[in-house]
Amino acid sequence: MPNAMEQGFDLSILSENYLSRKRFPFNQGAGAVYCLPPGKNGKDRYRKARRDGLATIAHLSLCFDPAWIAGNPGEASAFYWLSEQTAAPAGTCMLSLQNEDYMHNQVKNRPVDTLHDPTLYWRVFDRTDNRTLSPADWRVSADYDRITILRAQHSHIYQAAYLVFNVEVNRRSAEFTYLDPGDPRYGNTAHDENVPWLYLVNPLSPASQQHTLRQLETFLNEWEGDIDLIRILLSCRYTTFMDKEGKLYGGWDARGEKIPGWNWYGYGRFAHPDTQLAFTRKTGIEFDINWLLRSGYGQIKYPPAPEYLAWVDFINGEIMDYHVKISGLCARYGVKVQTNIGDNWTGIEPYRKNFARPAFHSIGMYGLGRPIANRMLTDFKDPAERVLKIWFASEAGSGHYGTGEAAQKLIDDWNKSKRALFFRFPDTLRLEALDEKADIRLKQAVSHMVNEFFDYKKLIGGQQVYCHPITIYILNCWGSLRAWTAWGDDAGESQSIIQAHLVDMPFRIKWLSFTEISHTGIPEDADIIFNFGPKGTAWSGGYMWNLPQVESRIEEFVKSGGAFLGIDAPGFYDGKSVLARLLGIVPGKGINDCGPQRLRKTTGHWISADLPEYITLTPGAAVKDTGTKLTELFSNGNVFVSVADYHRGRIGYINGYSSNSDYYRLLKRMFFWLCRRENRLAMLYTPDPDVFLYLYKCQRILIIYNMSELEREVKVKFDLKLFGGKTTSMAAISDIFGGRTLKKAEYGELKNGIALRLMPWESKFTEITITGKN
Repeated sequence: MPNAMEQGFDLSILSENYLSRKRFPFNQGAGAVYCLPPGKNGKDRYRKARRDGLATIAHLSLCFDPAWIAGNPGEASAFYWLSEQTAAPAGTCMLSLQNEDYMHNQVKNRPVDTLHDPTLYWRVFDRTDNRTLSPADWRVSADYDRITILRAQHSHIYQAAYLVFNVEVNRRSAEFTYLDPGDPRYGNTAHDENVPWLYLVNPLSPASQQHTLRQLETFLNEWEGDIDLIRILLSCRYTTFMDKEGKLYGGWDARGEKIPGWNWYGYGRFAHPDTQLAFTRKTGIEFDINWLLRSGYGQIKYPPAPEYLAWVDFINGEIMDYHVKISGLCARYGVKVQTNIGDNWTGIEPYRKNFARPAFHSIGMYGLGRPIANRMLTDFKDPAERVLKIWFASEAGSGHYGTGEAAQKLIDDWNKSKRALFFRFPDTLRLEALDEKADIRLKQAVSHMVNEFFDYKKLIGGQQVYCHPITIYILNCWGSLRAWTAWGDDAGESQSIIQAHLVDMPFRIKWLSFTEISHTGIPEDADIIFNFGPKGTAWSGGYMWNLPQVESRIEEFVKSGGAFLGIDAPGFYDGKSVLARLLGIVPGKGINDCGPQRLRKTTGHWISADLPEYITLTPGAAVKDTGTKLTELFSNGNVFVSVADYHRGRIGYINGYSSNSDYYRLLKRMFFWLCRRENRLAMLYTPDPDVFLYLYKCQRILIIYNMSELEREVKVKFDLKLFGGKTTSMAAISDIFGGRTLKKAEYGELKNGIALRLMPWESKFTEITITGKN
């Protein structure tokens, strides 16, 4: 039977009864994988799986090794923890280093790093004066339980950032340890109830890397021929959580306000003192916890310090160097390596320059129902296999599918994801932990999804959808590091909504940082610079608008024939707009917090030609125009959408955002107009706002997708020149799956539009056959 990973569909069984795959008819002939931590007696189970035709995947953690840490305590992973903020009485103030409120006493059990000198690596802050205290102004207790601040000022707020060792709960992490519990060769005490915590190995330490690679080679020798693929857990198994009040990784923004939320992007996780020193040696930049805390340690909404960006580049390079070594070692044994873009994927962002090296054979992501995550998975330039992973649990939850109503949730999420998946289809669909306990409705839903996956992959797998020759650069502080920010809560509402509109627009979309413009200028292939986001955020730019030549190079780009589109607060910084001359807008008084606004069409214009008389959007920053000649397309007096010519180029501005389809159409038409390519819109077009088109030129396949719950009569226009046809050509449009011809038409009729009927959520795959004129 063919290997599952060669088929492009995996049913991963995470139970002893892996032959339960036989209970799922849709999987017959497709193969499956046996996916478990090897553990005790693992070889017998894996060999039996292979005899039954299953591929074998091993979960391996390279971050737990109690014996190694016991003999080399300095090799344990360490990072910064924040104490409670404490108001001081007069004289002295004590900061407790044991906070029992966070996640069931995890802080109480997390050991403080006593190996490194606190006066060199710890920091104590006066939050009232926004300053860092000198080590002479505080001292640590002998038991490392508290910090005493000397000469504290009455009512001032104090807080400490101190080093702790990185540990995990053993009963959760041990199941991902490839060493058998109790094996005397490794001293693994993972299942010893007297050892409730396991120290994590510092993944960036050269000594730890050498030791771990030796351990991995021992495993590969022992299991040679029994394992097909390894999922590597490199530095930490679980999400780097932050508590509800932002005590753990909560930084402060420029206004001194706490940053709440999840820490999906926590580069502070690698702030071991040895790594700090290595960073300084390589870059010449002195490590400072202040810029770490203020620059995305908790979230990514805020403009990062330049030093933090250098820190990110350094960590990213070190991690990828390590992964390249791991992948090369595994390849010598015929074993593939997979990584996940999900919890703790810090350092392996797929759009970074380091990612292009041969570090992974396979890249997986959980993200069904989240088109932005799906676009992130499929869009980066790397030969690695793309794996869309779907996790089934005993109950329905975020990203999980259990029984009952989960069947409908699965289908709904599958349908939502198609907008991004049709842009570049993933190589493999992997279902995990689905067993015989699933009810019949869920099995039917899975069967439907799997059958569609096979059909789609056969037709468009590995191919790129057609894009118009228009290149849009999204300008932000992070550049490509945060391309397709899949975790929307961190990115912010407006970012999530606008990126969701972009996931399948037929343009070449790239990412650009302010630093890149300042250092090297605007890329030669740029047609449009697109900047959007609330003021003061990493998305609109904040202080980075003051970097040398950023504003002047953008203005010169537009003067010379380029285009700029801004949404919300582009160029807003320090109470003014550095783009006032270009965009003709400046910050207004107050803030727009009045909720969604209804705007009326005010001017007849190509952009608004087929848009409704009224559109609704949620306002961004309060703005006013400067008297520059702007053409307002929609307005209600305070909130508006405008465009203008600017020398040889064009500019556009939208004062807000919306998730509805009219806003999608507004954006799309504005992109065509800004770069003077209006004639291209009708080459592939439907006026229906809930229907989306995807063209695969090489296969002459046009996908027409009805993203609504209603049956629709759709008018589709396309130009046969896209397929190499001529004005004398005619075409036959055939339903690939229905096996019948839908329409035969001449060039002119196709250009003016043909009518097709689509059922709710139907994705009609049509084949275009071109012939000469009869």
